[in-house]
Order: sequence, then structure tokens, then C-alpha cells
Amino acid sequence: MFINAEEPARSLRSQPTEKGEMVLVVGDGHHAGYGNPTHEHYGHLEDWVRSVYRVRSIDYHWSTEDVVPEDNVPLIGRLTPDSEHLYLATGFKKWGMTAGTAAAMILTDTILGRDNPWTEVYDPSRSRQESQFSMEDVSGIEPDRDCY
Repeated sequence: MFINAEEPARSLRSQPTEKGEMVLVVGDGHHAGYGNPTHEHYGHLEDWVRSVYRVRSIDYHWSTEDVVPEDNVPLIGRLTPDSEHLYLATGFKKWGMTAGTAAAMILTDTILGRDNPWTEVYDPSRSRQESQFSMEDVSGIEPDRDCY
């Protein structure tokens, strides 16, 4: 996997498939529902990748909305301290391959009752931020049709 240091951020990762090697190209991050329509972001990314590679086809597009905890540290562990069989792994802030591996290790140890030195750092119950929004806050807001 490769990621550039410039803005806008772009990353590349190869992926073997039945049809041969595929390159996953990621970038042109933006806040969902704000700014340019999503298809324009795809266009920027396609223009960039075509400037770097001879592209045979662009087979897929996808978007994601990354959860970012208030302290920027992923939430991994029991959903609540009392949850015996409900687990959470989120807030990876675009680092899902790395944080997902850490989550697998932490959750495996939690389920098997083993100690893990990272459990406390990533514990979802460390976050006590309450929602800043209520239905009254958004009742008069109309959706922006250009976002979809």
C-alpha cells in the first residue's frame, strides 16, 4: 500500500483477482453531504489515476463515511462495560487495514478472556461524549438535493 504526502491525499494498493491484478485507488476525501456532488470527486480521482497509469477499465466506485471519535483513537471492545456478547470496532479514521488488524487481536482476546495490553486504550466506554444534536435541531432543515 502506498500513500502520498501531498494534498489531496491519494493511496494505491494492489489486489489479486481472478482476472489478474487490480489496483485500488483511494482519495479525494470530502465530508459527506457537503461541497461538490460525489460523482465529481470520482472524476477527480479518475483523472489522477489516468495520469499515473494506463488504465484499462474502472470497474467499481465506492464511498465511505469514516467515524472519527472525539479523541481520534478507534473504539474497539465491548459495546458497553456490561455487554457480554456485543462488540464494537469503529472509528478507524481511514486506517481500516491497520486498525482492523488491531481490532481482531483485541476482540479475539476479549472473547477468549485473555488480557490484551491495548484493551484500555481502545475501550469504547472511555468515550462519554453526548450527542450535540436533537430532533428539534434539525426539524427545519431541508436536504440538499445536489449532494446525492
